Amino acid sequence: MLKNKKIATCKGNTHKIKVPKGTLFVTINKNKDKYSQIFINVSQTGSYLVPICEALGRIISLSLRKGATLKDVIKQLEGIKDTEPIWYEGNQILSIPDGIAHVLKEELNL
Repeated sequence: MLKNKKIATCKGNTHKIKVPKGTLFVTINKNKDKYSQIFINVSQTGSYLVPICEALGRIISLSLRKGATLKDVIKQLEGIKDTEPIWYEGNQILSIPDGIAHVLKEELNL
């Protein structure tokens, strides 16, 4: 047990979305009503995409902690194209980054 130390608690949601290279799980956490952390996992165990998605989640999290908003992140990721876009629940998903932008828009009810 930790003595005299408070444990930070974040609350969040995990979203699941199909993307051109598999299924993406995006966990968006808030700390004191401010978005602060994003975890991104792709369903391609052992794939080169796994560390790229982890790195992207870390960079987005850092950006959020340094003052960027989810809308700022959406503007940067939305529309990035892969060679094999797909349709998912009536939306065209162009790539993993575009899929992340869709999830963030859903989180903000945009």
